[in-house]
Amino acid sequence: MRIVFTAVSLALLIPTAPFAADMHLRFARLTLAEGRVEVEQASTGERMAAERNLPVGQGFWVETFPVARTELELDEGSLVRLGAGSLAELSDLTRLSTGQRISLVSLERGVLYATAEPKGLDAFVLVAPGLEIAFLEGSRVRVGVNDEVSTVAILGGRVRFSSRAAELELRQGQTVVVHPDALERFQLFREVTAGDLDRWNEQRDRQAAENHGELEAAGKWIDAAKLGKVWQPRVPEDWKPFRAGKWRWYEGQGYTWISAEPWGWLPYHYGRWTLVPDAGWVWAPDPDRNFYPGEVYWLRAPAFAGWGPLGSAADQATFAAYSAGARVLDPAQAPRLPQDPLKVAQMVAALPSPPPLPVLAAHKRKTRVGTTRILPITADQSFAGQAAQPPPPEAIRITGAEPPPSPPVEAAAPASVPPQTYYNYPVAQPAPTPPPPAVVYVPEVVVVERERPRGGGQGHGGRGGYVSPPPAPAAPPPAVAPPPATAPAFAPHAPPPPKPTPKAEETKEGPEHKTRLRSPESGDAPERRR
Repeated sequence: MRIVFTAVSLALLIPTAPFAADMHLRFARLTLAEGRVEVEQASTGERMAAERNLPVGQGFWVETFPVARTELELDEGSLVRLGAGSLAELSDLTRLSTGQRISLVSLERGVLYATAEPKGLDAFVLVAPGLEIAFLEGSRVRVGVNDEVSTVAILGGRVRFSSRAAELELRQGQTVVVHPDALERFQLFREVTAGDLDRWNEQRDRQAAENHGELEAAGKWIDAAKLGKVWQPRVPEDWKPFRAGKWRWYEGQGYTWISAEPWGWLPYHYGRWTLVPDAGWVWAPDPDRNFYPGEVYWLRAPAFAGWGPLGSAADQATFAAYSAGARVLDPAQAPRLPQDPLKVAQMVAALPSPPPLPVLAAHKRKTRVGTTRILPITADQSFAGQAAQPPPPEAIRITGAEPPPSPPVEAAAPASVPPQTYYNYPVAQPAPTPPPPAVVYVPEVVVVERERPRGGGQGHGGRGGYVSPPPAPAAPPPAVAPPPATAPAFAPHAPPPPKPTPKAEETKEGPEHKTRLRSPESGDAPERRR
């Protein structure tokens, strides 16, 4: 049955439900694209031109062509930049139920710069053919990959380097060179040579430090009685949300808004727009900081589609030409609307899904980096308490004087790590929560395991563990009366029996690996196909 609209408030028809986004869903924001830059969706292989505010998710590939470069910003403030002729993958963007965020970026070829400062239990990892870099503190790293070697230069901070030959900490001013064809050896230099894009990278770091108040520069924060702190943009009086930009179809997520406004990332993906009397449009942030494709209602007609912010009146709708199977909806392509479009439009929960692309089942990519997976394990199974195995005498070659170290080639001074304040928008403080139980069993260590792909690919092996501080010892349980003799006696807080180390069951299908993850926290996880 078709629902006929009249000019009434949609707030009467659509309940303002609480935020219901997937708390584990994470996306990076594309903040810069100079030259030809393309992004490839994970499951379909569909390629799209890079543009500002384009969401880039887990498993997405980013490629820069000659005389091009790009920049990505992760939701915890980390920055990843690619030079010309580079190809990289956001291999893992995970948020566990414990709040831990795992960010893993793989470089297939080219030059990658990363500036990151993992907080608390978070982990930020870079992977290249033959090596792995885990950030231990706020650090700046340059990674280069060509047909012969993989090179890592530490521009600032401290990281942990892992390869088949060794595992050690690297600090500012050190460089490591790995030959993927001979993974039992690597070279360590006590100097960092200047790169062609070092000055550009440092300039972008400085701009990120200065522009973390992007919303403050484009609007102001005001107090709303029931909404708390809300943000209001400086826009013309006839402005309304979800009009400057377009919708793009993302597999597994639906139509996702890509704003053409420079500040249009947080206000469209981390909260909801509300029309406040005598104030205008304001953005109410989501206190849980979850990602949303776009909080709107939908209208559908044979030749056009419409949408508007949830809870707003029908006269706030924006329209675009629409046909079944459309993967992009752009209001710039205005359709020929009837005199009263609401009389012929039908309210729907969501627009129909476009048909799958022909390449959905056939899309495969052969890589030199290998297959990446993350396995939660228990603390006593990590490498932290074990002595590192010394490499063979010929496996490591250290180049440079000791002490003092050789002076580096003249290069610009490294910029400081930008403060992670962009995503720390003001929200209402939640009510205090009761203390946790005396004994809590959660996975505390994250292991990143690399495997060599089949078909002659150059991967690397080994695993590394990231150990969080152990929880405080639990208070002794109170004394209780013994149970009747007929029933077995149990301590009131007896720990569960030890669980076996979770393992990954893997089925290899040619150059692509199919992995099933197991976690002691939630049992078998769904299959991930890459």
